[in-house]
Amino acid sequence: MAVDAVPNLPEGSFLFLDSNIFIYALTGQSTQCRHLLERCSREDVTGLAPFETVNEVTHRFMIAEALSKGLITAG
Repeated sequence: MAVDAVPNLPEGSFLFLDSNIFIYALTGQSTQCRHLLERCSREDVTGLAPFETVNEVTHRFMIAEALSKGLITAG
């Protein structure tokens, strides 16, 4: 199977969304990831994220918030 760029995915594609897609999109680190989530929200493509992925994303944001507020320290 050939690999192509994310913007070239045909309508109706089914995709597995890794936690990094959410992290990079929601933190502004990747416009490509943000555009992919926008395509999912328009139902142009279907993004599948298992519970474990959503759990990991939530956990990483909780840790980042706790670090930024000084509630915990790194390491």
